[in-house]
Amino acid sequence: NVLFDVCKSNIGDLFIADCKMFGNQVNTETWFYLLKPNAEPKLLFNSHNGPYYPLDSTCNGMPDFMTSGRYSMGESQIVYYRYNGQQYEAAYSYMEVGIGRDDNGNGMVIADLIEKKEIICK
Repeated sequence: NVLFDVCKSNIGDLFIADCKMFGNQVNTETWFYLLKPNAEPKLLFNSHNGPYYPLDSTCNGMPDFMTSGRYSMGESQIVYYRYNGQQYEAAYSYMEVGIGRDDNGNGMVIADLIEKKEIICK
């Protein structure tokens, strides 16, 4: 099952397809396409580390978003994406590592393996 959505942006319509998660599944695949009249859809983003979460900020006329892909019970990779004018790029990412978590997710979390890339917004 795939969930679809179309959002208006300053540079065209953004078509989003996101696979629905089932049972204890924690990651899903997501695609973002730019739709413009009289043009082929352009793939702007594809990830297997969803779900994705829209943010209130924008860059180069397109919304920012983040993904949270779980690697194990105690590790998730958090990635923030920005539109660079051509496609979405990872602007900031880190591995969220849980320390001393119980079965309800309570405990401490630290950020490890932090990576940052500057994307200029106009």
